[in-house]
Amino acid sequence: MSEPGNIETDNAVARSHVRGSSLLLAGRMIALAINFCVQILIVRYLSKEGYGAFAYGYSIAMLGARMTPLGTEKAISRFVPIYHEANDLSRVKGSLMVVTMTVVIMGFLLVGFTFAMRDALSSTVVQDPLALSVLLMVIALAPLHAMENVLEKVLAIFGRAKLLFMRRYVITPVLRLVAVCSLLAVGGEAVYLAAAYVVTTGIGVLITGHILWRVLRKDQLLSELATIKATLPTKRLLGFGVPLLSSDVVFGLRTSLVVVLLEIFHGTVGVAAFRAILPVARLNQVVFDSFRVLYVPTASRMFARGDEAEISRLYWTSSAWIALLTFPVLLVSFSFATPAVVLLFGQDYVSSGPVLAVVALALYLNAAFGFNTLTLQVFDRVGTIMRIDLASGLLALVLNVAIVPFYGPLGGAAVICVVLIAQNLAYQTVLLKAGQLTWVPPQIAKIHGIVFVLAVALLAVQLRFTPPLYVGLLLIVVTTGLVWATCLKTLQIRELFPELDRLLPRRFSLTTEQVGR
Repeated sequence: MSEPGNIETDNAVARSHVRGSSLLLAGRMIALAINFCVQILIVRYLSKEGYGAFAYGYSIAMLGARMTPLGTEKAISRFVPIYHEANDLSRVKGSLMVVTMTVVIMGFLLVGFTFAMRDALSSTVVQDPLALSVLLMVIALAPLHAMENVLEKVLAIFGRAKLLFMRRYVITPVLRLVAVCSLLAVGGEAVYLAAAYVVTTGIGVLITGHILWRVLRKDQLLSELATIKATLPTKRLLGFGVPLLSSDVVFGLRTSLVVVLLEIFHGTVGVAAFRAILPVARLNQVVFDSFRVLYVPTASRMFARGDEAEISRLYWTSSAWIALLTFPVLLVSFSFATPAVVLLFGQDYVSSGPVLAVVALALYLNAAFGFNTLTLQVFDRVGTIMRIDLASGLLALVLNVAIVPFYGPLGGAAVICVVLIAQNLAYQTVLLKAGQLTWVPPQIAKIHGIVFVLAVALLAVQLRFTPPLYVGLLLIVVTTGLVWATCLKTLQIRELFPELDRLLPRRFSLTTEQVGR
């Protein structure tokens, strides 16, 4: 545990992390509204086959975006804050140069390889000509999206939560909405939508680059970096980042392989049934994604100061916030999955209800405990991450090949659930056994227990009684309100948001030391 004299500083760091993450979460809510409109417009406008073709190409492009940086974008989230903390600006500059060059070179090779292999792809893994046309257009998203992700991580490293708010949660969804509106205006099809996504993403990269340039200039870092000779920590970044590609390989074997197998054995209709619900299921990771942006830089600075106990405290506090703030999403996407799918996408997608429920549960569990792999990164346990990921990837490969051809989208959802649970259990076990993470405090364990029990109970109610939509919404609102009211104390809401002090009863106050017990 930290010394008593450091408690005020430690609380200030935790407060800054949670408050900054909460700002990003608020922005995420804005983005969700826009992205939801985008998803519904696409699914309802395109035919099921057309949407399946677009979803197939987009899935491959996003997998390429994860692989293109070779893990260096994860490495800079850890090393650049450490270099900056030590005022080692030559390595800060060198790290930024390494990750930029990696994305440009690998992106060029990926796009070139895809076009060179288009004939081989059409005769092997891509059965639908429309899906191949979309893939050849949308593959350009891979390097563009990778560069966008790198620039956003750099903004997070230098503590620009407000700019991340605007860039990630306002500008990006608005650009996507523009792309879809242009699709509707010209009456285009899947290939046109792919082209529109590429153009708007390119515009987004230019905007982010300009924002980052202004940030560095304002902090006078731009002039300092310009005059300093760069020290390229290529070996260190790649040595840390490349093993972490195992996480991306597992992601590909867990999701993108499902899409490929569905296209081969069930056609683009099977792809559509699976891919349509993924944006809804991924709402369970909204809070997690908002918190993770600042988690690695914050925890890395704690690691640099030797505050390992505070990393554990930050982990479990963040876990509590993620669990409670994600709870209403879990109820919609898991407990009331089938009514939600029919409401959003129509009766054509009613078979996707169980698929949504299974994937939503998996992604919720991953979100609630997903900081385990980020914590291992902070402690530089990349070898451990790689071994667990490779084992998880092998499990995903075997299960997908054995199950998806016969059970289709629901089989793919089941594979995702099994692999994510196994992977997170392995991560958590390593952290606990190594003593780098304390056991879950009783108050936090109580939150997770309450959330899981109530979600299963409402699922049973929905299956048994099939209540009308308004009754289901009422149950979700009432249950969420009761859980939040019960757990506000554990959330340390008074300590993290002191401006609410006058509005909250004293019984909602719980000290950091009490949460850590």
